[in-house]
Amino acid sequence: METVRCFAEKAAAGKLREADIVDWLTLETLQRHGKRYLKLLLNNPNYWWTYYWQNQYLIASDAQARSRGKLGDLPLFVIVAMQDLPGDDPYTKSLGQMWRALQYPLTRLSTRGQVRPVAAGHAVFRERPEAVIAAVQDMVGAVNAQEKQEIRL
Repeated sequence: METVRCFAEKAAAGKLREADIVDWLTLETLQRHGKRYLKLLLNNPNYWWTYYWQNQYLIASDAQARSRGKLGDLPLFVIVAMQDLPGDDPYTKSLGQMWRALQYPLTRLSTRGQVRPVAAGHAVFRERPEAVIAAVQDMVGAVNAQEKQEIRL
């Protein structure tokens, strides 16, 4: 719990560095503190929203993503983690279902948007990096094919 508290305090003070985030997301740290962190979130749902709006990196990332608008016909693959959060209580299950449901509308940002479900938890990039690499390669291939077709026209 101490790691979570320190992480949140650094974020709130605007002193969070990229190295802190990498340290926080290590598999060992998540295994050691993940259940306590999840209990904190489940017992106090407002914690996330309070934390989120005090984290300058999340705010900047959100603003950047929203400013982009529609992507036209640019290929877009939305990778959706299909594994539920740990825990058997109904709140945890519904939280996972809600999170997954929020990912599907992202495909509407592009006329070529599609969902890529992956058998992994929230950290897909760590658990299934090959799925992320395949999605990037497929998007690059789709863009290249589109450019070749436009050149022929």
